[in-house]
Amino acid sequence: RCTGAVAGFGGDQTRRVGCAATADTGAVAAGVTAPSGQDGQPEMSVLENVALGGHLAGKAGPLRALMRLDRAEERALMAQGRRQSLRVGLGNVIDRPAGTLALGQQRLVEVARALCNNPDVLLLDEPAAGLRLFEKQALAALLRELRAEGRAILLVEHDMGFVMELTDHIIVLEFGRKIAEGTPEAIRASPEVIRAYLGAEA
Repeated sequence: RCTGAVAGFGGDQTRRVGCAATADTGAVAAGVTAPSGQDGQPEMSVLENVALGGHLAGKAGPLRALMRLDRAEERALMAQGRRQSLRVGLGNVIDRPAGTLALGQQRLVEVARALCNNPDVLLLDEPAAGLRLFEKQALAALLRELRAEGRAILLVEHDMGFVMELTDHIIVLEFGRKIAEGTPEAIRASPEVIRAYLGAEA
């Protein structure tokens, strides 16, 4: 297992990782899950949005189950959605429309939705983008908990501070070219990373 990050400079460098798409489109394949904000329904409750994530493990499909055309699967989806909502700290807003949440809470909805599939690998595409400091801290705490459970996490992220505090192994890209790979300590000391990140000669 390798829990790490791909930190890119100069724009979005990674569109697909292996057989699963990045979080821009969302996909689940071979135990790999990438949450996607585009899959959410802002007028639906947090619980309903999270429960949608479990449809790939079911047989009836998300809309059929949530429209109560399959009562047994509906109960299973909602129970799993509630468990994952509570797990990521959304219990106090579980019945609110998802579209009314702050950005940081919406990111947690996306993660909870992905966790409904119980993936072996969780792919996250710039999860810290646009978040305030306390929202980043809450997200980082959740990711540490998931890592401690033995789940592999792959981050594609430009926020180097966020990356450095979370990962075991980092690959740094500059315009699609790998310029460094290693532990956070090795990346901090890399002349190539210093040049690319600070825009100065090492």
